[in-house]
Amino acid sequence: MNKPQENKVLVRFSTPDPTTSIVNVTRILSDGSEEPIGLVFPNFDHEDDSVNYISVDNFGQEIFPPTKDFIEVENRFQKSVKEIADRSMAKNLEATLEEYEARKETIKSLRQHKHRTKLKLLHR
Repeated sequence: MNKPQENKVLVRFSTPDPTTSIVNVTRILSDGSEEPIGLVFPNFDHEDDSVNYISVDNFGQEIFPPTKDFIEVENRFQKSVKEIADRSMAKNLEATLEEYEARKETIKSLRQHKHRTKLKLLHR
């Protein structure tokens, strides 16, 4: 049986720009829209002919330590997006809980008012 893919976190990496070799990273939201979340810069300034990948957020701040393994970059972005989604879901649950508590208090108040109104009418 296939599991629903609602909990699957999707991150898309663009093909490297031909002139700069920069990779754009976007998060795919549940409605199918995309949100840019960062960039990956390859750093070729090493003597041993290796590449270091530097990951930055939308503000240009480095968010992960540089690494030579692009799969590690992918995994870090996946984990980061999952954490963002989890925090967002927790905030949504808290907001819903607060809304239900407010409704509960409103209903309680309406019931008390209704009960008081009935008593006043009975005592007339």
